Amino acid sequence: MSLAPTWLSGNGWRRPDSGIDAGLTTDFYLDIAKRAEAAKLDFVFRPDTLFVNMDLLGKGAGFGGLDSSLLMAAISRETSHIGLLSTVSTMFMPPYILARQIMSLHWLSKGRAGWNIVTALDGSDNFGLEGMPTSQERYARATECTEVVQRLWQSFPESAIVRESDIGRLIDPEQVKAIDHLGAHFSVKGPLNIAGYSRAPVPLVQAGASEPGREFATRVADAFLPPHRTLRRQRSLGGI
Repeated sequence: MSLAPTWLSGNGWRRPDSGIDAGLTTDFYLDIAKRAEAAKLDFVFRPDTLFVNMDLLGKGAGFGGLDSSLLMAAISRETSHIGLLSTVSTMFMPPYILARQIMSLHWLSKGRAGWNIVTALDGSDNFGLEGMPTSQERYARATECTEVVQRLWQSFPESAIVRESDIGRLIDPEQVKAIDHLGAHFSVKGPLNIAGYSRAPVPLVQAGASEPGREFATRVADAFLPPHRTLRRQRSLGGI
């Protein structure tokens, strides 16, 4: 269930009952999430961008709105079973912060967080870049970023939290290891400063429509969000 009701519905926000006046509050999205949980859907997710599309702004669909992970954290307190899929870009978010953010949500939700991996279509001007890299370059960066994030999640295992109060040892430092990653796009020493949640893995989801995107999804993703609204169109691209 998408937590961006106007994302693919054009002028749906113009309906008197759209609830758009509450679009920047948690209540609007929490109502949708609770209904989705009651219907036993697998997860809710929030598409996200880090730029303003000025061409669409006057029509109401040109901005990102609430931060995806912060919104999911708020929803986690009021739900208990439904998955919480947060959209985070590998183009603009450093892997260390990304890994910490998603793992924090995983702990807060008791193992219900997921990561919707996006490479971003625009927004370079907001991050000091001269322009957006090609699709091939963005997915090469995404591949490395995803690898680093997963290694960071493994760098501090939950088993390292030993809580040996009798001898005053909370963490077993022997189990916490630096990753010492040095790659084409990132240099990350590690380890992560939050333990990994061992009782449920973080599912990785991808929705790329390009050839590099679909190839990336087949290598790293646990699930694929089809970018097209019809099954026939998606099948024509080999996505199903």
